Amino acid sequence: ARMGMMAAGAYGLPQFRMRVFMWGALSSEKLPQYPLPTHKVIVRGVIPTEFESNTVAFDEGMELELKKELFLGDALSDLPSVENNEQRDEMAYTNEPTSDFQHFIRLGRDGALGSVLYDHRPLQLNDDDYQRVCQIPKQKGANFRDLPGVRVRSDNKVEWDPDVERVKLPSGKPLVPDYAMSFVGGSSTKPFGRLWW
Repeated sequence: ARMGMMAAGAYGLPQFRMRVFMWGALSSEKLPQYPLPTHKVIVRGVIPTEFESNTVAFDEGMELELKKELFLGDALSDLPSVENNEQRDEMAYTNEPTSDFQHFIRLGRDGALGSVLYDHRPLQLNDDDYQRVCQIPKQKGANFRDLPGVRVRSDNKVEWDPDVERVKLPSGKPLVPDYAMSFVGGSSTKPFGRLWW
């Protein structure tokens, strides 16, 4: 058996996410090597040290000519806008592909470029969460920490700002829910976080 850990972005996907692959065969068979990375990648997070030897990568110091890394914009910038309550299962692309990834993802089995987009529907948020995300600033890295009443301490954990009255939604629920403040012990930036191109 052989285990390999590979970063999805190192193989042409617009995300870093680590994936684990296990190959097994009879002891009389020879397992092939895992394919080496094809793309540059921006590292996010850490690889657990106990699995470093299983990471599929080139040897350090090798001169490489990898394809450029892919970003969220390379994958999504050609998609039409949708609302929270989008119901259509099919819609036409409104823009031409602007990246090799977008061109590739539109190709049909016959090699022709498709013009119809399928299943481009967001997870429909409840009214409270929809109102929350609409108030997150439209800037890179913005999240619930940018909402009124939240204060970030010097240790990067959040706390309620005692000088700001807690804002309520029309439903009567708080704009900043308690679970956002306590997520990962108050140190997370993920609740209601905006991804950027």
